[in-house]
Amino acid sequence: MAANWSQPLSTLFGPRPVETPDGRLLRTLADARAYANSLPAHTTDNDPHWQHAAGILIWAAETPAAVVFTHHAVKRAVYGGDEPAPIGRMSYKERKAAAFKEKRRKAKGR
Repeated sequence: MAANWSQPLSTLFGPRPVETPDGRLLRTLADARAYANSLPAHTTDNDPHWQHAAGILIWAAETPAAVVFTHHAVKRAVYGGDEPAPIGRMSYKERKAAAFKEKRRKAKGR
């Protein structure tokens, strides 16, 4: 069976693109492959997240049912395992820091 790189990165909850740190949106397997190929080799060759994502991308291109795993694998690779919080939400660290600042502000009576 020929590889189908035009599939969306995720079909589980509808197509969900992965936003890269430079603002690009990776919508399809081909977008993710092109993004990975545009990175310096030392970035992707030694990173276990990218190695895993590359394997998942190839598997998904050859096996349509495997596409449900690609969104998470690519997102982990793009962000090095530190996935950003969803838009409009704070991460756990940000919430904890904000709660600490609020507690200090109230203690000082401001």
